[in-house]
Amino acid sequence: MNHSRKKLIDETYTANVRCEKMIPIYMCLADTLSEDLTDAIFGCNDVCSLLQLPNDIEGDDCIAEELQRNGKVGYLAQFATPTPHDFSSDGSICFSDWGWCQTKWFYADDIGNLESAAISWAHTHFEECKARATSYV
Repeated sequence: MNHSRKKLIDETYTANVRCEKMIPIYMCLADTLSEDLTDAIFGCNDVCSLLQLPNDIEGDDCIAEELQRNGKVGYLAQFATPTPHDFSSDGSICFSDWGWCQTKWFYADDIGNLESAAISWAHTHFEECKARATSYV
């Protein structure tokens, strides 16, 4: 395993973030779009924004054409991170589990940028939860 991949694995583990679903769009644009891709597009307005699609778009042909025209043929992925709670008064200790987590969709042209964005988001989510919790203590 190369050093950069090992570093990314360690960062992902430390950030407590996992990939729930990854869709390589360039592999989903055949005759009929993949069900995972259409479920994501029709199930979440954020996905339409990420892919620069109108919210009311219909039809596999229209979607495939728009994705190609917009250059959105990279990777679409949904990541999750636990929502921490019950912080200590100094914010150094908290409790969290995967039963209560936050999810978010991301798009990037390559997997490295996708993973980096998810790690950054997980860190931001943790710090926001920590700030809210410790402001009440």
